Amino acid sequence: MTEYTSKELFNKVSNLNEEISSAKSKRDQLMGERKSLLTRLHDEFEVKDLKEAKKKIAAIDQRVNRLNKKANDLWEEISEEFEID
Repeated sequence: MTEYTSKELFNKVSNLNEEISSAKSKRDQLMGERKSLLTRLHDEFEVKDLKEAKKKIAAIDQRVNRLNKKANDLWEEISEEFEID
C-alpha cells in the first residue's frame, strides 16, 4: 500500500471533495432541468409524464403520416387526371 504524507492526503481529500461537490451541482442542475421540462409538458401539452408525452407524440406522428398519405394520394390522383409529372 502506498504511503502518503499528510499534505498529500489532504490534497487528495480536497480534490475528492471538489469532485463530489461538482457532481452534486451537476446532479441538482439536471434534476432542475428535468422538473422544468416535466412542468412545461404538463402546462403546455397537458401530459403528466414522459410516458404520456411519448404516447401523445406517437399519436401526432400517426396523424401526420395519415395526412401525408392522403396528400400524396390526392396529388397522385390529380397528376393522373391532369397528366402532371
